[in-house]
Amino acid sequence: MKNSRWALYFSSSLVLCALIFAFTINKVFFKQKEFKNNVYVTGYTSHDFTSDIIVWEANFSRLNVDIQEAYKLMKEDREMVEYFLLENGIEKNEIVFSSINWNEEYYYKYNEEGKLIKKEFKGYNLTQKVRIDSRKVDLVENVSNEITNLIENGVLIDSYSPEYYYSKLDELKIAMLKEAAKNAHLRAKTVVENSTGRLGDLVYTNVGVFQIIGKNSNESYSWGGSYNTSSKLKTANVTVKQEYQIR
Repeated sequence: MKNSRWALYFSSSLVLCALIFAFTINKVFFKQKEFKNNVYVTGYTSHDFTSDIIVWEANFSRLNVDIQEAYKLMKEDREMVEYFLLENGIEKNEIVFSSINWNEEYYYKYNEEGKLIKKEFKGYNLTQKVRIDSRKVDLVENVSNEITNLIENGVLIDSYSPEYYYSKLDELKIAMLKEAAKNAHLRAKTVVENSTGRLGDLVYTNVGVFQIIGKNSNESYSWGGSYNTSSKLKTANVTVKQEYQIR
């Protein structure tokens, strides 16, 4: 009687283990099968826009053997630069002058063997930078092209290329993410409609990096995202990768 009871327990345990094993294999198998039948898509959207912020800088300088005289001339140059900007429509609160930097400059003379044979003091070189940050994009563009006319008045000024930005970039990114996600869903739905299944739940989504390049340019995309600042007219691109179940 005792042996038959143990035999019954043993056989029952074997049946239970077999059921658990079968359930586990069945669950894993179907889960893997479902995973393999999922559809993977990449949604894409692009948007052209015009920059509404311009940042422009120029640099002017003076060279003189007398540092006090150089500072005096720099002060006069600054007044002329500021007057020119104000006269051409730039607001005073948009104009920022940096502090004056200076360094000593020398003439160097070398012999035929490349050895220094003479070093002569040239003077003190003083430089100052002016920066404009404005929403008047077209106006500042014109001013940046014309400010070198001050050279005729003795102001040694170099104008740099403007940089362009967009004040509503965050709003644009959100709108484009919605468009890219909608495009991904449409792609997945189109793929599934041509098969025997139907589109199921969204399993996974991943947002790609934003790429902002000059409009109609041949700029290359960057793995970490690119942000063009040299073009007023820009194109933004973004991708959204998604995974859907197929039922």
